[in-house]
Amino acid sequence: DEDEWNEASQEVYFDVDECVLGDCCDLVSSRNTLSSVYSTNDSTNSGFAGEVATRHSTSAIDPSLEQSINTLINQSLTFLPILTPILAFTTYETVAKMFEMMIEILAQRNWVAVDGGAYQMKILTPAINGIVVPSISILFATLISNTVATLRQRQLDVRTTLNTEAGDIRALVSMVDSFPLPSFSDYQDRCRSYLLQYTTRIIAESQSGVKINSLDFTGSLDSEMNGFLSQLNEMNSFEYEEQDCHIDAPATNIPPHISNECYGALTRLNSLRSTRISALQSTFPPLHYAILLMLAGSICITFLIESNQELLYFLNAVQLKILWTMLIGTFSALGVVCYDLSDPFRGSYEISTCVDQLYTIKDTLRATAQMKEAAISKSKKEIQQST
Repeated sequence: DEDEWNEASQEVYFDVDECVLGDCCDLVSSRNTLSSVYSTNDSTNSGFAGEVATRHSTSAIDPSLEQSINTLINQSLTFLPILTPILAFTTYETVAKMFEMMIEILAQRNWVAVDGGAYQMKILTPAINGIVVPSISILFATLISNTVATLRQRQLDVRTTLNTEAGDIRALVSMVDSFPLPSFSDYQDRCRSYLLQYTTRIIAESQSGVKINSLDFTGSLDSEMNGFLSQLNEMNSFEYEEQDCHIDAPATNIPPHISNECYGALTRLNSLRSTRISALQSTFPPLHYAILLMLAGSICITFLIESNQELLYFLNAVQLKILWTMLIGTFSALGVVCYDLSDPFRGSYEISTCVDQLYTIKDTLRATAQMKEAAISKSKKEIQQST
């Protein structure tokens, strides 16, 4: 009866609440903690679970502070490639002297080079320029090229899947609105609720700082679309149950073309989400960036070794400063690009704008549910007034 159905449906939605809230807490970092809030309607709405809204938890960082942190990060990414070369130009003399002192300490020499180290560099130059520098430079260029290309392609893949998912969700919303009424009114409400929860899940997974690797434990296909599929299967089974078991079923069955379109959209959404999660999980380990950092540092040390001559510094001090500035500026710019691309939803290369359409879809689903609830309340009042 209706009371048993309300109790069962509430248990189902509470389970969904725990699942979504648990995943969101794992997905979003401490400064992006999300909480899911479900409101159940009265018994006249057949246990329809209402809208789900995501908001920042009161125990997390204040939203204004979080926005300030994001703004600071974006400004740092913008000005760091400019400030670092300036700092390198002004501190080159200090760095060169400290490096020379370190070499003297490590070498423990008991003699002094009267030519300012020119003869030493004449001996070292063939080994440095012929073997060391080419090997390090080729390896560094190969790794940095693959890193930037892979991260950029990953970002484009995530953007494409998000846009395609939004289109399929819109199609599902339209098909759910086309369910025959009043036969499938309860199923329409539950399917719309699943779509709202799934849209919320995608938004939670598309935030800066998302710990997407936690989905390895839950499975990328573990989502609210499984519940939507169960509702769709139950609706399509009425016709066969009515023929075989002679049970009471809705007088109007769901149209075949709507059913086929729903199944197709669900299949595409599951496939797209798997692709998106796989792309987000395909990151480079910290060891990869540590190797890049060591290679860049090795090139800088090689420059300091070759320029460690008193005569060279006396005659070409400004030129050496300019070359050092160019070297440090290049490496700092590459570091900023890699850091920026490491999170698709942060920095200059962010793709957060494609997530805005999901908020529109969520607002549409909420408005539709509220309009239906208002219509039901209005009809109830009219019936009471007429009686």
